[in-house]
Amino acid sequence: MIDIYDRCRKRKNSFMIEDTALRIIACIERYHLEIGENCWVNGNFRIEGNGLVKIGDNVDIAPSVTFLTGSHYINLSHTERRAGKGINGQIEIGNNCWVCAKVTILPNIIIENGCVLAAGAVITKDCKKNTLIGGVPGVEIKKI
Repeated sequence: MIDIYDRCRKRKNSFMIEDTALRIIACIERYHLEIGENCWVNGNFRIEGNGLVKIGDNVDIAPSVTFLTGSHYINLSHTERRAGKGINGQIEIGNNCWVCAKVTILPNIIIENGCVLAAGAVITKDCKKNTLIGGVPGVEIKKI
């Protein structure tokens, strides 16, 4: 078995429950992952795609969160499949953030420091610092 911490950059006092570590190991070859200090990553956390994921310090990630770092251009040709050429992006989570259960974050998103992403939100654009974001697509609910 591959030790998850041999393949990603994890700082002190950060934890992943065993189930999460095993799921990340399954696709660790495909992306880069950096995790800051004093973080908690809960079960069924998924990273899909080949892009970089950076998680800051003091970040809590609830169960069943998905980070999508890859996507496709839409193929406008009528003779080929609609999912065109694949593209890679990255996701950055700032310090002191809380990503609640079943949040999905799309590629090329920056979550600034102090954000809370409400349960079930789909994050399609950058989130300004100290905001509560919720809904599909995610919108600013209020400053916190």
